[in-house]
Amino acid sequence: MDCRAAVNCFPEYPMAHLCPVVTRTLLLIVLVTATERPATHAQVAASRGQEPASLVQRPEQQVAAAPVASAASPRSAVNVRCDANLRYSDSPGNAGLCDVYYPESHAGPGGRPAVVVVHGGGWVSGSKWVLQGYSRLLAQHGFVVVTINYRLAPQFQFPAQVDDVRQALIWTVDNAKRFSIDTDRLGIFGYSAGGHLSTLVSVLADEPVLTQMSASGWQADDPRWKRLPKVSAVCAGGPPCDFRNLPLDNSALAFFLGGSRREKPDVYAAASPISHV
Repeated sequence: MDCRAAVNCFPEYPMAHLCPVVTRTLLLIVLVTATERPATHAQVAASRGQEPASLVQRPEQQVAAAPVASAASPRSAVNVRCDANLRYSDSPGNAGLCDVYYPESHAGPGGRPAVVVVHGGGWVSGSKWVLQGYSRLLAQHGFVVVTINYRLAPQFQFPAQVDDVRQALIWTVDNAKRFSIDTDRLGIFGYSAGGHLSTLVSVLADEPVLTQMSASGWQADDPRWKRLPKVSAVCAGGPPCDFRNLPLDNSALAFFLGGSRREKPDVYAAASPISHV
């Protein structure tokens, strides 16, 4: 399924109205199905919702998670390891840190599929710990999960956050041997602002570099463009996908996009995933 046809395809079923078990099951269905085989284009299952507050928990450093029962199937419990606060980029402070969740069991010769997890928070708040519940769940089901911090507005404005997601994908592939990752099965999962960033990176992924540069601070000759991996699946919860129709003088997103739509029309279009479809 081409991601261009799947952005926000279930708006009538907001994820905020679904119970946690249903939400987690949908996430697993999308990612497990889509990473079963590599696809030419990213696959996006998107719906509207908010980050579940029940998942905001305090960090645990370098500890094995206690076995928990699967929310999607009655499979046996799996021990999950978390390697915390690894640096995936040179972004300052905590912005360049990630946590990696993975099963303690042997991966086997084919390696494991991997998922980069991008938190929400309106581009101004949140951290990699917001979605740790989902990260552990995915690791239980055999995924290597890289959940990231990224640069936040207003200190860092668009497209810094987009480039951080790209850098996380590169870091994940660069560390494939360390975590037994099958680089042909790579996905992204994000909620809210994280869903926006995940969707934007994915819909631009097959475009020429000059097109992708409209939502990047990287120059055309930056070697990272050639290292950027293909993504097989994207699960984006509640991603804002179109900023082009906001009132011209509304400055509600100025903290993120650098001004009103009248002042920055090209930026508002570049930041809108739907404009790249």
